[in-house]
Amino acid sequence: PIGIENLPTPSAGDFDTDPHTVWRDYVESVEDCLDVVRNTNLKVTFDTCHYACGIEEIDLVAGVRALGEHLNFLHISDVGGFWDPYESLWTEGLVPGEGRIGDEQFEKFFDYIREEHSDISICIEVSNKDKTNPKQTIDSLVKVRNWLER
Repeated sequence: PIGIENLPTPSAGDFDTDPHTVWRDYVESVEDCLDVVRNTNLKVTFDTCHYACGIEEIDLVAGVRALGEHLNFLHISDVGGFWDPYESLWTEGLVPGEGRIGDEQFEKFFDYIREEHSDISICIEVSNKDKTNPKQTIDSLVKVRNWLER
């Protein structure tokens, strides 16, 4: 399947305002993604970090549940900071559970994924800041595996 990803705008969290270089806000929210893929063969990649970067009350299950049959792929990482467009920056690629989303929210999320989307593909998108010792990547893989095996 060919899919789109939920992308926060402008420029995935930058202060950039040039209309030729910013991401357009066509697919920022789950609803935006659904507007694009409805009545097509397109699917949606749900990015947990992008979803949570600018909302106060994070509910990952609500996000993927809303996508229903259009959900096809998961990008998994946590988010640092809260994003106000043009006012603040956020950090992506944190180990799941170590940012604003937190362990409890990821536990609920993976309980739902295990029950409702057991065959979905998952990509861990964690920034390995120490290129010589990929501890963040290993920690992320272990955490996600443990949540899926609960």
